[in-house]
Amino acid sequence: IDPSGQTLRIDEFAKLHNVQFTPTLLFFDENGQAIYRLTGYPSPERFRIMLDYVKNHHYKNQTYKEFVKHTINQKPNLTVYPELKQDSLFSKPPYDLKQSVSSNQKPLLVLYEKAGCIGCRDFHNDVLADKTIRDNLSNFDVIRLNAADNKTRVTLFDGSTITPAQLYNDEDFTRLPALVFYSEKGEKILKTDALVKNQRMTNAMSLLLEKGYEKGWNYQKMARHNAIQKRNKSKATKSEPVNAAESK
Repeated sequence: IDPSGQTLRIDEFAKLHNVQFTPTLLFFDENGQAIYRLTGYPSPERFRIMLDYVKNHHYKNQTYKEFVKHTINQKPNLTVYPELKQDSLFSKPPYDLKQSVSSNQKPLLVLYEKAGCIGCRDFHNDVLADKTIRDNLSNFDVIRLNAADNKTRVTLFDGSTITPAQLYNDEDFTRLPALVFYSEKGEKILKTDALVKNQRMTNAMSLLLEKGYEKGWNYQKMARHNAIQKRNKSKATKSEPVNAAESK
């Protein structure tokens, strides 16, 4: 039973509030109005700040992003990730989102990061370095943008231009790295600044490559579908008869 008194199945409630990843925490005020959504695994510091934001009604005067900016220490750690890492997967400038999908006829991934971001370093080392993920990403056009860049111009789908820093801000992200997936038609299918490891990246790519979104699927539905397929494949492998020669 949701705050309005409506009875829903859990998956219907999740879809109503556009819950894509787990864990996701939804916060409501005393009147049952949604205040804030926390996705992924925050540090204890960020979790404490978010609780302060809700408990002390800061949401009435400012966005969570504004509150975080003035509360948490966001000084970059340039010793661990001194500059953006280059990768052959990334498209070269100029950056034009509409041109990208129309020319390549591929889904598009826009990746935001910046120097000093430990999570960005880990994303390169743990996720982008994985061969299977790289093979799947070859079916995408990948544009990497510097979330701190206030000079470069990015052309959007409507032809207007904006800087990477402004675009990152407009997406209302508070963490890095952040990912936005678009279909080959330029539809925004999925975005997240929650922690993305290999399995989550695989499921996100599947949602685009297998066009699960055209069936009305969200990330959770795609992840469940992939998990069932993997389990069935594992069962089939275990049930295969043992070759007589091998049994000896």
